Amino acid sequence: MAKRDATVTQIADRIDELTKTTQAFLVPVELGHLRNQGRKRGDKSVGFLSYALGTVLDIKPIVRAYRGHTGPIAKIRGFDAGVKRLFEVTRQQVNKGLTANTICMSYGGDPEKVKLMPGYSELIGAAAKNDVEVLLSEMGLTAGVNIGPGGFAIAFASNEEVAID
Repeated sequence: MAKRDATVTQIADRIDELTKTTQAFLVPVELGHLRNQGRKRGDKSVGFLSYALGTVLDIKPIVRAYRGHTGPIAKIRGFDAGVKRLFEVTRQQVNKGLTANTICMSYGGDPEKVKLMPGYSELIGAAAKNDVEVLLSEMGLTAGVNIGPGGFAIAFASNEEVAID
């Protein structure tokens, strides 16, 4: 926008719009790490019973950060199934139209592994068809510490609040 001579007010308004529509999702590999890190910050959203059952049954929470609130919005059996569901939901939003033509993904390990995950190629196809840029990177230190090695995160801006069913 700055290159197109937009005013400071126009740029600030656009940033405000994106702040209100950006949604970030993550899936941890191991609940123990997420639970321990959360408890250090006073977050008790993953209690002992949820941790124990989730570990035994391989149930992973899908956590969403949206409009200043962060918390689990779904539980999926298996990490790969959780990531696949996030790819599907993101692809649906891409096809409906995003408020910014960018998707950001990060992985707590070698990002090349994400390209082999179920649902990735379909998302990339939809993004290419809709002129959406996909950014994939190694997860930053703060997120990596909080959700643990091997965790996955994805974010995009959409006028529609996403529900995971």
